[in-house]
Amino acid sequence: MNKFGKNREVDNNYLNVPIKYLLRQKGSNEDGKDKYRYETYEEWKSGMESWLKNNPWFSDVHLGRETYERWKKEGCLKKILSKEAKDKTLCIVDFYGKKSALVAWRNNKTCKMGMTRLCEVVYKDKQAYIRYRGKLILISDDSGWVF
Repeated sequence: MNKFGKNREVDNNYLNVPIKYLLRQKGSNEDGKDKYRYETYEEWKSGMESWLKNNPWFSDVHLGRETYERWKKEGCLKKILSKEAKDKTLCIVDFYGKKSALVAWRNNKTCKMGMTRLCEVVYKDKQAYIRYRGKLILISDDSGWVF
């Protein structure tokens, strides 16, 4: 049996990478909010035409640009998700002694890990930090949690 065959099924939410520590670090990969757009005039008009076919008693509704702009101004148009916000967390995959740690970005929606990076662990003022791209990130019980 070929375990890497074309009919192989894998649960896409399966966490196949064990994580030692999840940090609350937000970086440039985090854009915060979903972005929405209003439906275009063509989308609105085709949707309204199909709705009017099923509801003929509203046949006197004018489907012009003026009506579209008025509905847009009043907020009656449907909002469509154009860009979904990224939800990523920096996590420690494994520690290698007291001097280094393997870290990666974890996509919280799909539970997938990004490319790993070996980072130096720095001890300063009785606290442990990770040096990630020249920035010190604190490792402690109040900034993250352990699996």
